[in-house]
Amino acid sequence: RVDANDAGVLYLLACSYRDGTMGVTQDLNKAIELWEKAAELGCIGSHNYLAKLYHKGQIVERDEKKSKYHWEIAAMTGDEEARYNL
Repeated sequence: RVDANDAGVLYLLACSYRDGTMGVTQDLNKAIELWEKAAELGCIGSHNYLAKLYHKGQIVERDEKKSKYHWEIAAMTGDEEARYNL
């Protein structure tokens, strides 16, 4: 399902790379890459998580512009957490 670009599966795989679980070695750069790809494919969870990372400067350099972008995308789908964070 990863090869089929399933956004939800990419999100979960990114979480596995973040944590070093499910048989993969921890790789934070790979996790970011997968969350970005999942977000491009419409995964709201990825948009929310990336927004938090960019807002807090965790794993990635702090970037309010990127944080706001990801929260806006999530908010447009009706995501309450994203709306609150905007």
